[in-house]
Amino acid sequence: MSNISFLPRQLLPVENGSGDLKIMTYNTLAQSLIRRSRYPTNGNAVKWGPRSKALEEQIKAYSPDILALQEVDSASLSFWNAIMESMGLDGCFYCSPGKRHGLYLAWRKSLYQQHGKRTVTYDRSKLQIPRQVDTGNVGLLVSLKSTSSNAALPPLVLATTHLYWHPMASFERARQLHGLFEATQQFAKEVDGAPKLVVLGDFNFEPFDPPYLLARGLHLNDRATEILQKSTTHSDFGAAPPINLPEQPEVHVNARPPVPTLLDLENQSALEILQTAYAALNVQVVSAYGRYHEVHPENSGANGEPRYTNWADDFQGTLDYIFFLKWKHEPVEKDPVIIHELLRIPEEAELGPMPNSLPRRALNPSDHFALLASVSWN
Repeated sequence: MSNISFLPRQLLPVENGSGDLKIMTYNTLAQSLIRRSRYPTNGNAVKWGPRSKALEEQIKAYSPDILALQEVDSASLSFWNAIMESMGLDGCFYCSPGKRHGLYLAWRKSLYQQHGKRTVTYDRSKLQIPRQVDTGNVGLLVSLKSTSSNAALPPLVLATTHLYWHPMASFERARQLHGLFEATQQFAKEVDGAPKLVVLGDFNFEPFDPPYLLARGLHLNDRATEILQKSTTHSDFGAAPPINLPEQPEVHVNARPPVPTLLDLENQSALEILQTAYAALNVQVVSAYGRYHEVHPENSGANGEPRYTNWADDFQGTLDYIFFLKWKHEPVEKDPVIIHELLRIPEEAELGPMPNSLPRRALNPSDHFALLASVSWN
């Protein structure tokens, strides 16, 4: 039996030169979410023993300087803390009350030290955009300042999240994403020295979906507009398991069940409400993997992103992103970041014969692929 616990992936060169930081995001697949009914052909690959070994080896092999994790089980927090310590990383964890898994942000201690921390609870957001359902989704933000020996590095504001899973909740995901961007830009104003803004995680939307298009300031075509409109009239968010997204609704003791409501848009269309809200933001989005088509065109899809970052039985598509935010007052032609390398996504043929849903031993220990970008700052 092979001792390889995961399929090694190469870094694909984008821009010349070497990056100052390697930035990684990874939905690690919470053990508390795994059910044999959802992973019927995955064998022992879904057990925590082999998965934890492969997750640790994989993250250490890519050795990120900045790391965002989603679906980190509270019960395994000591495992993750030990990994971070062994890699020279410091970090923090946040879990929505009543949930068994949450978000983890980490950074290399020799480069950065934590300056501040914020959390965002989308259900309690004071946004003017109405919400449809209580989701329990949250965001975690930290501000970092460089260590004295690395004073040339700019301060950072990092934000990670795992947005609502339901396939019919495009409007709610757009609302949550706007809330995260709003919190990030506000947090950045409290940090001295013009911090760079990095927002990364599992957003549960694809590159053709309304939240992605709104975030990047791209045109919403008829398909996206229809998705958005259907999401505002859908009211049955809690009745069925997801049909094309990977995370199931969770059952928690003493947790309040979702209470869906039809949106009262007060004579405004959902698109008008969202466009107005996004236009009012002071930041716009640059996607690191939006350049993936330049280095791996045969495995690229909408808007230059990879064809998929998630590979499950019931869904294959792109849900994970590394976003950089730039201030709208900055020159249009100047991105905040130079992308030097992007971690390659395996092609479908490399995943083996069907059934080949992830996780798989010697291939990938989660149903998501990690994303990593090597970058320097403009």
